Amino acid sequence: DYLRDESDLLLPIVGTALLGSALIASIGAAIAAQTPQRAFATVGIIATFLLTSVIAGALVSSIDSVYARLAIYLSPAALVEGLTSWMFVVEPNEGSLIPTANFELYTYALAAMVVTVACYLLLLRRYKAVQA
Repeated sequence: DYLRDESDLLLPIVGTALLGSALIASIGAAIAAQTPQRAFATVGIIATFLLTSVIAGALVSSIDSVYARLAIYLSPAALVEGLTSWMFVVEPNEGSLIPTANFELYTYALAAMVVTVACYLLLLRRYKAVQA
């Protein structure tokens, strides 16, 4: 039976979907809460996702130091990819920066959780300031 054979993938599917979605949503919400107009929020969110990926990619691939490799944690896309690879116990995609950064895959899940919580705390702080 197909469901029985694939039941071990249920937790990685749900876990990756929930944590990946929470990460992306928390970053977007934290940025949007800081901007006065929706158009600025949209541009800020897009710029954040694009720039963090570009900066992380440039630092990880061009500078050979542990501090430059830590820049991989700036990229939400890399965090989701590392989280997914860890949850499904697979190697990251070819051409990915994750093997170049050379960190354990579980660290991407931890970093995703930390960023998610930090962004939601920033969002709560912003709404408390608005109420005051």
